[in-house]
Amino acid sequence: MTQTDLTYTPSNKADLWYVLRGIAILCVFCLHSVIVLRTAMPQVQFPGFLFLPAWAAMWMLFALSGYLLGRKFYSHQCDSWRDIGIFWKNRALRILPSYYIFLLLVFLFVAPAAFLQEKGLFALRLLTCTYNGIPGLEGVGATWFVSVIIQLYLVAPLIYKFLLKKCPLKYSWILFWGVVLAGLVFRLCSQKVDYYRWIYTFSPANWDLFFAPFVLNAFVHVDSSDNKLKKFLRYLLPILLCASIGICAFIVYKEKYWWYYQYIFPTVFLVIMSGFIYSYNRQTNKRRLPLSIINMCKNPLRLLEGFGMVSFSFYLYHSNILGVMPKILPAGISDGWYVFWGVTGGFVLSLLWGCIMWLFVEKTCDSIRYRLTQSK
Repeated sequence: MTQTDLTYTPSNKADLWYVLRGIAILCVFCLHSVIVLRTAMPQVQFPGFLFLPAWAAMWMLFALSGYLLGRKFYSHQCDSWRDIGIFWKNRALRILPSYYIFLLLVFLFVAPAAFLQEKGLFALRLLTCTYNGIPGLEGVGATWFVSVIIQLYLVAPLIYKFLLKKCPLKYSWILFWGVVLAGLVFRLCSQKVDYYRWIYTFSPANWDLFFAPFVLNAFVHVDSSDNKLKKFLRYLLPILLCASIGICAFIVYKEKYWWYYQYIFPTVFLVIMSGFIYSYNRQTNKRRLPLSIINMCKNPLRLLEGFGMVSFSFYLYHSNILGVMPKILPAGISDGWYVFWGVTGGFVLSLLWGCIMWLFVEKTCDSIRYRLTQSK
């Protein structure tokens, strides 16, 4: 960051990466609200706007994670083994405390007996972040994503140090598009396998979604200039993102054309997210005003930013909280009010609990991470 950036008057623009994370988690919540609430009342008809594509949200989150992680490496903050060790400690402090508290609460209050299946090996897989969603278990469905992210965080520094770091800048564009196309070819060649087990939740099958944005840092880190292409993309990409989410939502709602959703749209979302990274990177380096109620009223997009900040705990707990809603809603409630109060109540309670966990767990761990970084 240049001296000009450091002295730039703070703006009230939203942090794009938190906004995109918030959008992704909203997609997950909306579809899961349909799945969970429909389990208790199968006859209820849910409005189409709730059928947002949860799988696409995960692809967006993989891309964001890869880009944000890659910034540390391409800015040479993690060149030495000592730096990599500190990075792993920081990532563990960022994710594992919230994750293990979640597992403990699920074990105590949701499905204690299920943790003992497979002679305790299932619990071991959860604790070691090697669970990929199979077998499915009530209460811990969200943990497969945590496992994949942890696995990617473990291998990414090694891949960068031994491979990506040695790639000349002039070949990085070729490497980026090679990773994108490799992911597309892999999915097209894997149509006969179990999609959920070996593609959607399988860590190596998501490497393209993670490492293509990771590699993109090679360009955006050294090129902070603005140009007509970037300005054009900043208008086009939000439209493309909304259109892609809308098309995938239509597929989910109609339960048709799944092939395009499963095998083509992961690459579509990867390219769109990479476009955001390329065109908005310079804009997101500027200083911002603190996130406050006044500033959120002045710029409603900052509401999504705030939601994105607490989205990790929200994501972990939302399905379990949605599962409680049918039990606390009054008997004989009409279908329309069941949907309204089930979705609204589930969102509000998930958000409140997410804020509590962010304040008392994630923020505390962030302060510890900061002290570790300063004592480096």
